[in-house]
Amino acid sequence: MSDFIFPALQGLAWNTVRTPTWKTRIQQSVSGRETRQSDWSYPRYGYEINYDFLRSAPAFGELQTLIGFLNQMQGQTNSFLYQDDDDNSVTAQQIGTGDGTTVTFPLIREFGGFIEPVSRVNAISYVSLAGTPTTAYTVTADAGNESGSSITFTSAPASGAAITASF
Repeated sequence: MSDFIFPALQGLAWNTVRTPTWKTRIQQSVSGRETRQSDWSYPRYGYEINYDFLRSAPAFGELQTLIGFLNQMQGQTNSFLYQDDDDNSVTAQQIGTGDGTTVTFPLIREFGGFIEPVSRVNAISYVSLAGTPTTAYTVTADAGNESGSSITFTSAPASGAAITASF
């Protein structure tokens, strides 16, 4: 996964559609019985983005920006990130519980009862240990894999301490 970010352009319509995609194998026997196997632990999200307008006049250049970006990506050759204006933050998410020895905790979010890793975090606004704010941590960005980003504390949180973060 690359770190290129889809450009923010004027004219974005309200009907942006976000769809989770899974990779699932389905094997069907002669009797009709099916066996299903998920190849991915977490979904990838696809977006359908509609624009009400894209101006090409030199003073604006939205159309040129969009076409230039897609050409830089060489179509589907390179991946890129999309900043979803409707789904781009997590507030007071519990990301773990201290055990007195573990110092690294993955950034996760609960979304409708499903817990998934969070990748490519723009900013962390708040981290607390047992309700007390802390800044004694570093953030590790993912390398484009399923593990997502993580927080590493300078010392292990106390056993039983709830770890929460807003990002």
